[in-house]
Amino acid sequence: LRRRPPAPAPAPRALRAAPAPPLPRTRTETVVLVADDSKVVRVKLGRLLAQHGFQVMLAEDGLEALRQMQLQVPHVLLTDAEMPGLDGLELTRRVRSQPQLAHIMVLMISSADSSLGSAASAAGVTALLGKPYAEDRLLALLDSVRRPAVSAATTGATGATVIAAATARAATAAIAATAT
Repeated sequence: LRRRPPAPAPAPRALRAAPAPPLPRTRTETVVLVADDSKVVRVKLGRLLAQHGFQVMLAEDGLEALRQMQLQVPHVLLTDAEMPGLDGLELTRRVRSQPQLAHIMVLMISSADSSLGSAASAAGVTALLGKPYAEDRLLALLDSVRRPAVSAATTGATGATVIAAATARAATAAIAATAT
């Protein structure tokens, strides 16, 4: 009896993300995915964000973050730059390459010097925070993802600021949509 060689394994399917959530109105509606290989950093950031009312998801690396985005699309991805396997830059590139995820605000935290800035910008990082970072700066960036009317009421922004922020978000979404 001759055995047939095993059939080749099927090609892996592209990651399919859950549908994009609507823009949150409040911090309690804002979902933040924290991707960091350091358990201490994940716990610290998770506690900080939860204390300020955010919904928090945790991932220990870039691949786990992508898997979690298949189940629930966050409003914000807060990622470390340097992680084993899939680092923060490659994670950001993959997020930006998928239409269902391209709208996500990506905040990157890095202990690297300013030389990471151009690579982060090219990958599609929304904002790069150096270590140590000011918690109020992080919270302000997270608050900027909310719907403009709520942001204005909560932060005291003027109408012109709110319109400018909404226009910038719409332009970013349009550029992301045409790039794919």
